Amino acid sequence: MHLDDVFVPEHRTLPSAGLMFGSGEIEGDAMAGLPVPQVLALMAAAPALGAAEAAVDLFRERIAGRVLAYSSAIERRTSRCRKLGSAPS
Repeated sequence: MHLDDVFVPEHRTLPSAGLMFGSGEIEGDAMAGLPVPQVLALMAAAPALGAAEAAVDLFRERIAGRVLAYSSAIERRTSRCRKLGSAPS
């Protein structure tokens, strides 16, 4: 955004270094002074992590009742654990 001939009070400004590296706590909003890249990295990762957790839950539900042809119960359980990457809890 570019504005010409507009007055911005000093208390409403923030140097660009403050955005990159943090500017300390801003009165009334402790999160407002945090460094933008680190906060953005956490905020952008949250939906991806939630989607991955949901995918694992759906996969667990799907394989719980799945029957593999020509296999015993132990082989089915071992196969499921292998596919999930961890033993059942």
